[in-house]
Amino acid sequence: MPNTHKQDSQEVVKTVQVQSHGKVILAGENFVAFGGTAIVCGIDLYSRCIATQWNESFCRIQIGFEVYEFDKESCLQAYLVALTFCKKRDFQTLAGLNAQRTVFWVRSILGQLLVEGIHFPNFCACIQLGAPLGSGLGGSATITSLLVRTAARLAERRIPGDQLYRLCASGDMIAHGGGTGTDSAGIVFAGFLAWNRCIGLRRLKVPMPIQFILCDSRQTKSSSTSLERLRVLQAQKTSKFDDIMRQLRGISREVEQALKAGPDLSWLGSLMVQNQELLRLTGVSTPEIDEIVRVSLEAGALGAKVTGGGCGGFVLILALPECLEQVVTALHAVQKSAFCVKTKDASPVTTLDYERRRDSQLNL
Repeated sequence: MPNTHKQDSQEVVKTVQVQSHGKVILAGENFVAFGGTAIVCGIDLYSRCIATQWNESFCRIQIGFEVYEFDKESCLQAYLVALTFCKKRDFQTLAGLNAQRTVFWVRSILGQLLVEGIHFPNFCACIQLGAPLGSGLGGSATITSLLVRTAARLAERRIPGDQLYRLCASGDMIAHGGGTGTDSAGIVFAGFLAWNRCIGLRRLKVPMPIQFILCDSRQTKSSSTSLERLRVLQAQKTSKFDDIMRQLRGISREVEQALKAGPDLSWLGSLMVQNQELLRLTGVSTPEIDEIVRVSLEAGALGAKVTGGGCGGFVLILALPECLEQVVTALHAVQKSAFCVKTKDASPVTTLDYERRRDSQLNL
């Protein structure tokens, strides 16, 4: 239940605090959009939202240094507009709306809550992100999850795991002008997951947590740019795309086996290197990312690859526990920002019964 306190006027005011973990992708990436399987897991990189109900006629949301204000009517309008373009699969127009209108996707997801009967009060919220938007660590899905859970708690409504996933996937699709649902799965359910858009989610039983290193390429990634490059490659109808898809499917299967086998870190590291090389061949890596991968491997890392959509963002690095410090030191020596994270166990408060197809991510 939300905390409450009294103002001078003796009015009871609700205050809630919600936190969300981050996620990384071990295999699959944007190839989920073409029928591949992504292996995703939650990590202990936390973002937080503190919100207070107030008597103003609008909501105010601060994300980092940016402050946005809007009323609930504009949230409803934004959701109806987004719904129209999602039904048409016109994600290019959606991407344009996000570029032109202040946090269009945030207003859209709050509008969807209202449509579904979750009538939250106006509130003021401050969101502190564990990693910036565009980092490849699920920033937009994290913001959506935080706001959905915050609004629901202020409305004193419970959001089960499958509904939270659907709402997060909705918001992520609008935020990116398309999407695969991978980030939302990692943010909502945590643990290790295999995600395929047609089959749904599968929980992977991994015997123990894994420590990784995250290194910032200092390039804001763009999932829509990455997907467009892959679509162009697919449209060329050459054997290159089909061959890469075949190899990536095999890597995803082997990553599952490596995780269940101990996990086998050496095997997993070699698969990450193979995955990164395929991503480089598709054009979604960058010289900065390639340099981070090179420095990490030369310093003793077992594997390194971009995490998320590519074309920027963070690099995920795997090393034996006794080598973590030396890899981080090597990255710091070349002026790279790097730090350690650990995979997060599955949340006991969410269920994993969501096995619907992509069209069910929105109320279509």
